[in-house]
Amino acid sequence: MKTLKKYSKKLRKSVYEVDENMKKKFPSKNTVDALENEIDYRHHLREVIKKENTLTKYPKVNEKLNLLKLYFLTLIANILS
Repeated sequence: MKTLKKYSKKLRKSVYEVDENMKKKFPSKNTVDALENEIDYRHHLREVIKKENTLTKYPKVNEKLNLLKLYFLTLIANILS
C-alpha cells in the first residue's frame, strides 16, 4: 500500500507543476491506513485528472498517471492470484 501512496503522490506533484490550482479540485488525501481507502482515493484522483483534458496532454502527468494505473493493476492481479 505504501507504494500505491507513493505513485499517487508523484502524480499529484506532477499535476501541481502544471497547474497548482488543481489542489482545490483534488480529493482529500487518504489518511487511513487501509487498502480500500487508498484504492478509492486513487480512483477519485484519476477521475479529476481525466476530467481536466489538458492535464493528460503533459507527458510528465500522463506518464505518472500510467505508472499509477500499471502499479494498481499489478497489485490487483497479485491480490487475486
